[in-house]
Amino acid sequence: EKIKDGLQKMNSLAITINLGKEIALDIVMGMKDADAADDFGATMGKLTDTVKTFLPLLGMNQPNAGDLIKNISDTLKSKVKDKDISVTVKITADAIGKATGKSDE
Repeated sequence: EKIKDGLQKMNSLAITINLGKEIALDIVMGMKDADAADDFGATMGKLTDTVKTFLPLLGMNQPNAGDLIKNISDTLKSKVKDKDISVTVKITADAIGKATGKSDE
């Protein structure tokens, strides 16, 4: 319900994906005002914390995914600045390679 309410108060959404030695995902949600950003930002913060908590469970049957999961957990962040909420994550090529079994090591 909080996510639905927050999405209704969103004015803009920008998603940027940068590919290089790492994959960097940046999602910026422009909210109608600072109060809406603070409120929905708290919800997004709880959501990112929940994702970090449950990511290790997803990798229990995938031993190669350990570095990838750690990489995501270490870099997944959400923050609020003025009327904007940012959610970011960076994944290294090495972590992806190890997860797929195609690492150079």
